[in-house]
Amino acid sequence: MVHNCVIGHESTGGAHTIKSFAVSMPSDVHIGEYCYLAVSCAFRHQLTVRDNCLICVGTKVVKDVPSNSKFINRIENIVTDLY
Repeated sequence: MVHNCVIGHESTGGAHTIKSFAVSMPSDVHIGEYCYLAVSCAFRHQLTVRDNCLICVGTKVVKDVPSNSKFINRIENIVTDLY
């Protein structure tokens, strides 16, 4: 159990996914495999984060995240390719 995390009903996390402190996942959020959710990141309802993604510290995710990408901007949620 990770401290101070909020995980809503019907939300899922894939294998080898790491959730850090104070992650907020409301209902119906689906996280793929090999993802890292950094401290204090938050998600809007009904989102999908595909495999092998990095969600950086304090990021507010408001749209789906494609595979092999990272969210790095707290305000505009810029998605960049990891590879």
